[in-house]
Amino acid sequence: MTYTFSIAGAGIFPYPTRLHLALGTPSIFLLLSPLLALFLWRPNARLPWHPAIGSLALAIMLLGFLAFFPGVLPGSLGLKQRFFHAGWSVWFAYLSFAFARTPHPNGSYKQ
Repeated sequence: MTYTFSIAGAGIFPYPTRLHLALGTPSIFLLLSPLLALFLWRPNARLPWHPAIGSLALAIMLLGFLAFFPGVLPGSLGLKQRFFHAGWSVWFAYLSFAFARTPHPNGSYKQ
């Protein structure tokens, strides 16, 4: 829940204002989600594509660090920042879809 407010704060207040930095700082830990999943989760039937999607999401999120390099894509700071949000969206949309298909203990799927 706190990450939701962090992402919202980073989206509402433009970079490099102080509120953007203060509210957006905790969202950097979202990078750990696909990274740790790559190392700690074993591939299984419930999450069949998690290594590939996790790698893709992490790569897209890491492109967000281009915001710290003004010489790369000058004049496109907002675009560079949106890479982080796009990677975050890819990762959590995948998790939502995959976990929605998780079977119940009785063997049926959620509807």
